Amino acid sequence: MTSHTYAVVGGGVSGLAAAHVFAKRGYAVELLESGSILGGRIGHGSLDGHAVEFGGKNIGKTYRQFRELVALYGGHGYESFGINTSRAAGSSVVTLDSSKRLRSMLRYLKGVPRRDIARLAHYSARIFLDARNRFLGGPFFSKLPKRGDARLSSQFSDAFARAVLRPITVRMNAAEPDEAYIGNFGANLGMWLDSYDQLTAGFGPVLERIERAFPVVLNAKVESLRQEPSGHVTLSVARDGRTETRRYSGVVLAVPAPASAALLEAAAPRAARALQSVRYFPVTVVLAKYDRDIFTSAQRAFVFDPSVPLSNAGAYGMNALNVVRYTFSGRTARREVGVMSDEDLVRKGEALLSRYAEVPSGSRLAYAVRRFDPGLCAYSPDHGALVGALEGALRGRRIALAGDYLRGTSLESCVRSAEQAVDDVLGSQRPMAIDLSKEVYAHV
Repeated sequence: MTSHTYAVVGGGVSGLAAAHVFAKRGYAVELLESGSILGGRIGHGSLDGHAVEFGGKNIGKTYRQFRELVALYGGHGYESFGINTSRAAGSSVVTLDSSKRLRSMLRYLKGVPRRDIARLAHYSARIFLDARNRFLGGPFFSKLPKRGDARLSSQFSDAFARAVLRPITVRMNAAEPDEAYIGNFGANLGMWLDSYDQLTAGFGPVLERIERAFPVVLNAKVESLRQEPSGHVTLSVARDGRTETRRYSGVVLAVPAPASAALLEAAAPRAARALQSVRYFPVTVVLAKYDRDIFTSAQRAFVFDPSVPLSNAGAYGMNALNVVRYTFSGRTARREVGVMSDEDLVRKGEALLSRYAEVPSGSRLAYAVRRFDPGLCAYSPDHGALVGALEGALRGRRIALAGDYLRGTSLESCVRSAEQAVDDVLGSQRPMAIDLSKEVYAHV
């Protein structure tokens, strides 16, 4: 590879977006992915012979840049998904449904202190008044407590943490409310307030077109990184049983923070130390297909008590009520899931879901399991300090970072972090925008 080419390490959403931005601006780029397929924690795979995604697949109405990216690479239309989550409240089940947002919200919040509801309304208003607050580092949430007890759970009552905060944090961060921080809450709240679509054909066609749009090297594990006095960056890459050195004009590391920290330990030790403050929690997803619908159109998902390892179970899609996504995350899941077999996991999920929805014995047709570790990002306790440390450690270099720990875990946040990373690598070089609508399809 010539030294006039830029590298992107990591084939998840952040990496795909970074490679796209390099190409859009007229620069040669090569994407290195350690796995056998692109997509990262989108988790593209199969169930009963059909393509599925085990990870993030919900696309918010506000995801402007992500939707533009998908459209360019052949998205095949959207179907509405919305928010529909039910929780047990004593002997009854309370459902939060985005199609009946106000009425169901009032029922969902019944019994929690009014001061918590008022605070939530205040924070929500900040999201609607300034879209920057949907992302990590937003101007309002950055000013919230950083010292003392800044845990999210300490800012609200226990009742509110159980009813509202935990369903948010375990779903978006695989974290408990006492493992999340108020200064990062805007990124979660922005996702919670959004409404969602899914791609009718899934991510498969998009990933296939991206793989043909610019050079992609799969099964390429980057083992080390070194920066030369000239500023060029060399990567040691293990592939096909051998290790080779590749030289680039600059590199974007679009992998989870721990992986970036390991690569930067020699070249930028201060950045590596800063990245160690970012926490990820494991998550395991089971997709199970049944010979009949398990959910109804009015009740498509359930959240579970923190005493059990299953955090939530929901329909795979609006028209896939017979396919259940069981998600195991949170503190109890961390203790129990590692010692459970795949078959035990699906049986455990079915037993817990059967408390609220009928899962007939013998109705399961197929299942598949994906264990993510690192899983979901729970951010750094002080995001401003993290960003400041990274900027200071990497300023003037041709190395930049992209990922879920910089702007937030949403697909849109990952795209935005990627664009910033490309800007940081290019520095003073004048970008040369080109029309990729023709360039992309010339390769596919």
